[in-house]
Amino acid sequence: MTRTEARIAVRTALTDHFREYGQWVENLGQEVPIAALSARINKRVSVDAFEEALRVMQRRYKFDNDTTYAPDGDRGKDRRKLEEELTEHINNIAGSGPKGEK
Repeated sequence: MTRTEARIAVRTALTDHFREYGQWVENLGQEVPIAALSARINKRVSVDAFEEALRVMQRRYKFDNDTTYAPDGDRGKDRRKLEEELTEHINNIAGSGPKGEK
């Protein structure tokens, strides 16, 4: 699996988990997708790292749905900052696999 494929798999797993359970991994049943992700990208994914990325997703979700945010032009910059932080967490989870094809 290439780095890009691993990153896509991590982002998909995070999105699916966030939609289903929210920002926490609270019981063993919720750890099953993390174990499946670990097997898929061939790298151990810690619950703590996964939850940290979920917390960033929660902040991004709240930001996107906040109607009281002042429209001073910085909204796009703040959104990009959250997206960059999420991407950093995804890259840390996915690791540094091979760049090219298998």
